[in-house]
Amino acid sequence: MKRLHAKCGHGVSFASILIRQGHPGPDVPPYQTFEEKQRDARRHQWEDAIPWPVLVDDVAGTVHRAYGMLADPTVLVDVDGTIAFYNAITHAPTLDRALSRLFRQQGRGVVLGGTDRKPHLLATIVGG
Repeated sequence: MKRLHAKCGHGVSFASILIRQGHPGPDVPPYQTFEEKQRDARRHQWEDAIPWPVLVDDVAGTVHRAYGMLADPTVLVDVDGTIAFYNAITHAPTLDRALSRLFRQQGRGVVLGGTDRKPHLLATIVGG
């Protein structure tokens, strides 16, 4: 995503939303408070050197539920605030194609059929 941001960040606003604890366990329990989520979001942004804003969903997961409750989705919103593309499991090459198409459409409208629900498992396994 950082390479995509470097390529397109001048014409696109990026934001991540921390929706839930990615790997809860005995040493890293699920969030109990909004402040815990905020602290984790700041740490995540700093440790991973994320150059765009990292927002925080509420503890109830309101945003997470509104966008399908998947673990790693990406939503591409056009200049009018309409969902132009939904990548069910974030896949940077697919998002690159979607952004390129959206640029050709002057930032408006649905691109690449509007949804990609493919798991792109090889990219997930190789990329982590």
